[in-house]
This record gives sequence, C-alpha cells and structure tokens, in this order.
Amino acid sequence: MKVWKFPIGFRPGELQKIVVPFGAEAIHWGVNPGGPMTFAVWCMVDENEPRRTEHEIMVLGTGWDLPPGLRHRATVPIGREIWHIFIKPSLNPFGGGY
Repeated sequence: MKVWKFPIGFRPGELQKIVVPFGAEAIHWGVNPGGPMTFAVWCMVDENEPRRTEHEIMVLGTGWDLPPGLRHRATVPIGREIWHIFIKPSLNPFGGGY
C-alpha cells in the first residue's frame, strides 16, 4: 500500500471526474499545495491493482444550491472563503471516514 495524491481542479459548480485504483481509500481532502489553486484527495492505494474506478466530484461554495444525489466529503477553508467537496455515490465508494 502507498499514499497517492489525486488533484481536483478548482472549477466550482462543475462535475469533475477522477480515476483511482479500485479499492482506494480516501484519507484526506484538502488544498493541493505548491501550485495553482486546486484541491486534492489523498488515498491509500494498492499500487499493483490494475483495475480503476472513476469518481465524480463537485466543489461548491457556502450558500450555493446543492444538486441532488451528492454526498459531502470535506469542507476546506481558504482565506475568507469556505469550499465544500461533494462526491457522487458510485458502486465502489471511497473507503475510510472521508
């Protein structure tokens, strides 16, 4: 097992896709350091797992309309703004407390 980082673009209100190894367990969601404004999810992964799983993620601001069917995963404060990361449930959800 290893911890890998998967970037999430800063495109609020837009459904984005990330692809991770099957069985990946999300252990942290936050700001992606060292670059343009992006978020990331850090996952424990089996680097030898050949199968991949696609997840749909959306970043929304406080007070924004929440599309149906999304599940909250993290709240990320950046300066005076608060962002919320949601995931669309899939057949292979991220494990862990996130």
